[in-house]
Amino acid sequence: MAAFEKGYQLLLVMPAKFSIENDEDKKLAALIFSTKLKSNGKVIITDTMYCSDEVKNVLLEDILDKNYTSLAEDLQTEFYTTHQVLSEIFKTIIFQSFSGCKGLLLSYS
Repeated sequence: MAAFEKGYQLLLVMPAKFSIENDEDKKLAALIFSTKLKSNGKVIITDTMYCSDEVKNVLLEDILDKNYTSLAEDLQTEFYTTHQVLSEIFKTIIFQSFSGCKGLLLSYS
């Protein structure tokens, strides 16, 4: 993971820059972010996440029906978590989460 100095007000996270392969990796990244932010700092995550596993399955079925094979392959081979899991990870690290399924804004306490 890239080295950050402490005291940032905002971190923009693009997961392609990190090796994140499961929810435990996401939890470790969240811990690292929490040590780099000022109080009330923000994290913006620019990555795919699903509202739920059910939505993931419906979306994947629709993509396959439309023959979007490259997108389907990406969604089946890359790891993407759910909104609920990511929100819980950050909440356990003293982040306050304000979000809807279209995005997730995290504020460090």
